[in-house]
Amino acid sequence: MRYGLSFFIELAYNSHFLCKFAKYNQYDSDMNKIRYINMCIVEFGKKFSMPADIAFNYLKQYKALAFLDKCYEAEHQLSLADTIKDIQLYCRKNGGTI
Repeated sequence: MRYGLSFFIELAYNSHFLCKFAKYNQYDSDMNKIRYINMCIVEFGKKFSMPADIAFNYLKQYKALAFLDKCYEAEHQLSLADTIKDIQLYCRKNGGTI
């Protein structure tokens, strides 16, 4: 089967479009993850009466931010209360005291 020039032009155009679409979806997905982790930091701080920067440092020190990043797909489907409980337990497991 022989393909004409128009076939290759259309193929190149569609490939370019799909690559741009995939990059956009990846960017959108990353932004959703960033917003979710930020929300978890702020809510964790509120629950334990600490400013967001202190909550961030605590969660980073006890590896809860890495946990949220790694387990985002599962955690963001849970309630926020469950996620806060999960990161609290994860921090305790790694030496945290809250």
